[in-house]
Amino acid sequence: MSEPDEQVLRAVDELAQKAPLGALDVVECHAIRFSPDAASGFTSNLDAGITPVDGGLVVRFTLTTKVVTGDGGPEVAEIKVGIGLAYTIADLPDPTGLVVGNFVARIAFKDAYPYLRQNTHELATRIGLVGVMLTTLIPPPTFGTLVPRQDASADDTRQDLGRDVV
Repeated sequence: MSEPDEQVLRAVDELAQKAPLGALDVVECHAIRFSPDAASGFTSNLDAGITPVDGGLVVRFTLTTKVVTGDGGPEVAEIKVGIGLAYTIADLPDPTGLVVGNFVARIAFKDAYPYLRQNTHELATRIGLVGVMLTTLIPPPTFGTLVPRQDASADDTRQDLGRDVV
């Protein structure tokens, strides 16, 4: 998705002003340690899904972090955190349009990211991994067209957050 024009950004701002966050829940939170080997890096992928509901929009972000040894070495652990957010929106624009897509990327993502980051770090620490911490400041993700979910477990889009060194 290319950088949105000013008209889309204004519409996103207007939507954000009339779309209060009604609920935020951790809906998935688990870690699996595959090996006692020391970790030297990790990659994280972000899935996002939207579900239009009467009077609002439900957004789910799932962050999957794979911890590895060396550059592309064997996988040491996998950490998965899912955050669900419910926004109250009286007159929701087209959920497949640029306004809602940019709302999810620029507003909902910023609401969810601190919880994704903190839960990932806490789970890594619990299973004995040191230094697995996502960056504090990241640009908003660029999603393609978000397709409203028909099945709440379906993956709609994926965003690679890149590789960070542990």
